[in-house]
Amino acid sequence: TGPKRARHVSSTASALAPEDESLFQDLRRPRKELADRQRVPAYVVFSDKVLVEMATRRPANEGELLDVPGVGPAKLDKYGDAFLAAVREG
Repeated sequence: TGPKRARHVSSTASALAPEDESLFQDLRRPRKELADRQRVPAYVVFSDKVLVEMATRRPANEGELLDVPGVGPAKLDKYGDAFLAAVREG
């Protein structure tokens, strides 16, 4: 399933501008770490589609992160800090 997953990620990210694609890849790291810690698949934290939205919108605060489709109050509370930090660093 590795090559299939890699193709899916590249097809998801390929529509992005190069700087947004770079941020998309950066956002995958905290997603994987959080998912591994909780022993759940990465998409349970956030789907690729949500990460693509974060990469293009580049939310700077909790309010802007809540405006990203797929981010609700529970996920904001649980994961918001990690992803806002990743956007800032990206």
